[in-house]
Amino acid sequence: MCSRKTRLLIIVFSVITLILSGCASSSGNTPEFSTGTPWLFSNVDGVVTPETPVDLKEDFYIYTNHKLLSEDIPDGLPYLGTFISAEKKMRKDVFKMLQSGPPSDPEARKAYDFYMLLQDWEKRNERGVEPLKTLVDKIEKIESLAQLSDFFLTVPAWERRISLWAWVVTDDGQDPEKPAVYFTDLKTLLIQETPSLILQAPELYTSAEDVKENFIWKNTVSFLSEVLSESLYYTEDQATQIIENCLSFEMELANKVIPTLGDKYLLSINPKKLSREEFEIEQGPLPILEEMHSYGYPDQDYYYMYYPDMIRNLVSIYTEENLTIIKDYMIVQAILNSVLYLDRTLFDLYFSNSNVKEHFPEYAAEIVNSCLPWQTGRLYIETYVDNNLKQQTLSLVEMIKDGYRCILEENDFLADYTKANAIEKLDNMKCLVGFPDDWTPYGSISFEVLPDLWETYSLSEKDRFDREIQLLNHPELKDAWPIPPQTPNCVNNPSANAIIISGSYMNSELFNSDMPIEEKLGLLGFVIAHEVSHSFDSQGSLFDKDGRIADWWTESDKLEFQKRIDRLASYYDNIHPFEGLDLRGETYTGEACADFAAMKCLLRIAKQIEGFDYDLFFKSYARLMFFEITKQLYQHTISDFHPPYYLRVNVTLQQYDEFLDFYGIKEGDTMYLSPSDRITVW
Repeated sequence: MCSRKTRLLIIVFSVITLILSGCASSSGNTPEFSTGTPWLFSNVDGVVTPETPVDLKEDFYIYTNHKLLSEDIPDGLPYLGTFISAEKKMRKDVFKMLQSGPPSDPEARKAYDFYMLLQDWEKRNERGVEPLKTLVDKIEKIESLAQLSDFFLTVPAWERRISLWAWVVTDDGQDPEKPAVYFTDLKTLLIQETPSLILQAPELYTSAEDVKENFIWKNTVSFLSEVLSESLYYTEDQATQIIENCLSFEMELANKVIPTLGDKYLLSINPKKLSREEFEIEQGPLPILEEMHSYGYPDQDYYYMYYPDMIRNLVSIYTEENLTIIKDYMIVQAILNSVLYLDRTLFDLYFSNSNVKEHFPEYAAEIVNSCLPWQTGRLYIETYVDNNLKQQTLSLVEMIKDGYRCILEENDFLADYTKANAIEKLDNMKCLVGFPDDWTPYGSISFEVLPDLWETYSLSEKDRFDREIQLLNHPELKDAWPIPPQTPNCVNNPSANAIIISGSYMNSELFNSDMPIEEKLGLLGFVIAHEVSHSFDSQGSLFDKDGRIADWWTESDKLEFQKRIDRLASYYDNIHPFEGLDLRGETYTGEACADFAAMKCLLRIAKQIEGFDYDLFFKSYARLMFFEITKQLYQHTISDFHPPYYLRVNVTLQQYDEFLDFYGIKEGDTMYLSPSDRITVW
């Protein structure tokens, strides 16, 4: 569940799986996870064992999920969880679907043909690594910064596989009637994840020595060294120097350009608005606007920038002195971004430590889903999700919106003016459920399947740029779905005042027609209520009913709301997943606020249902939040905008009398929270 627009990159899951398969743990001291207070950091593999005490009054999360948490994560997997299971099921379903033969629909047929092309190793081996060699030769011929800029203008992004900047076209937060161009390195907002780091997380780039000790870096270097020397014909010394230079540039990117997740600045949804003239000054020697113009993007009167220092810092390292390390970084990125579309030798070398080679048909289905999401999605919906499921889910959405409307009407801290605006926003909320009713806007613009895989993939990338250009030229398309329906996610898009409930969640353990209402509410119902709640969290509350950034609050209401948000952050500040680690509550305010409000909404609904089974409801919610991650990757669950999953259950539930009273939880029990300490945002 996420409050921002996202594009699912399914390949990421497999790449992480690849990295972890057969690898040693990362460097550094492993924390003592058993020292967590007030509860065990139970989302980390191995913390919960079959002998761990189970008592719902002490730790409801462990009580509900004990069996799952006490089982080891299988070798080669980074994590397990309910949402992960939904993703895995979707991937299996896509594979099964593509294995079933060519569909009749012309757009869906493109996904099937691309899938078959990916598995044509005879043609792929005939082409070899020639496209990569040609690209690397072009990079090597660059001898000045001016030539580097010319390279970005003459070799389009869909052919060169790498850039140092990126943009996304999405709703204009200040004018909901039109789309706008945003520049940002927040990966949750990007279609291209640019610029990239081999270790992904900038906080891991503390020193070159630390990076070199990281197992991901070691595995990648081993692969790169062989490709550079065996396939691209560099000497061993040259290959070593290219990798060293790449590291030097990545250190610059990580320490200057790419902010660390959790940076307080990134929690703001207010980007800087720049006129075209102002942006030209900011970009300096970077040919960003020139590149957009070369692709056919219409000139904009203004552009948005979430993190202005990103461009400024990139300008500071885009110099003649750094030309060599920039070029070598680009060579490395070109190799890594080409692996999936060249010959078998390169592919097998990259996946030497994983089981991807033995399961390539399944993996090829994931590639198709990532490259052609809408063509794949159309076939997915026709195969797995019918209109009856959509109508049932729409009924659930309306039930939840009615419950939330009651919460707003009964609210005791908002003035009538603010309350009326909040209810109006809720009533105007668009709910995109399951799949589009009209698939016309989601057909490809420039994509077709050619005999050559490299060129076909390039066209799939070009199609994404052409879609953005089409959106800028036709603002009426702005209300189109931001994510394909098979994406296992639900999204709140504040700039459109819309929530999106993916079709794949209706084809997972989160929902089926035969579930009792308590289970429906505890699983998919909570997901829906969470997304509705994002419209009134610390960020979504800054947008009005039309999706425009606007102040619809009285000053006193705004101050009271912020006081409640600050209190929520302070509560999380005092939780310690393990000794020596203080959580940063300010990171979690948006997601935790949505969790609290969603639970309050569902409990409000429960009161209207005779004989409501609270036990099934609370256990369904705790099961929804089951998540377990390897010790090597524990930091990912700490630095996420969502609180760790065990806290999403325990902290959320202990706020409500319905939970405490139903289970007879009293003072002295760890799950108990006195009324004076409870947090009420809504």
